[in-house]
Amino acid sequence: MAALREKEEKYNEEVAKNINEKSGSYITPTLKSLEKKERNLKNISYLCYFFGLISIIAAAVLVLRFAEEAVNHFSFTAPPNGSYIGLIIIRNVSIVIISITASKYCFIIGKSFMNESLKNSNRHHAISFGSFYLQVYNKQIEQNDLKEIFKDWNIEGSSAFANSNPDEFDPKAVENVLKIIKMVNGNMMKVNK
Repeated sequence: MAALREKEEKYNEEVAKNINEKSGSYITPTLKSLEKKERNLKNISYLCYFFGLISIIAAAVLVLRFAEEAVNHFSFTAPPNGSYIGLIIIRNVSIVIISITASKYCFIIGKSFMNESLKNSNRHHAISFGSFYLQVYNKQIEQNDLKEIFKDWNIEGSSAFANSNPDEFDPKAVENVLKIIKMVNGNMMKVNK
């Protein structure tokens, strides 16, 4: 009985020694890789947010520019005709709808990249905590403890990209533009009669 206990203690010491010696060769590169992925994903998400914001600003600038162009045209020429007003309205509404759709798409993609970045951050934290635990309790760790320590490093859950709902991206924007064009076109026909 004592020999069995001694053999078990020797085995546990060898396991602790192997864990202590070999864990660093796996943990350190994993942490570096996760840090790099987290940073890259976060930068991509910021870039998506930036493009979404630029899209909104560009739409506002274009609409203001076209409105100024229309006012100048009306000021220096004959009274505006219905066709020209309809063209201006259709052009401005189209720009706004396309811009809002592009901006929304950029923000949805940016959110997905940020979620993936946060998952990597959580994995990094779990592995760092496990590494700390190994350093503090390395002589007392058994194989089952090791599994328990690192169980959260591979956080379950699907990718944020897999959970993207196609309805979040509004494909009805084109349909709305067509309805507006038909409505304006119908009103222009009535005005020109």
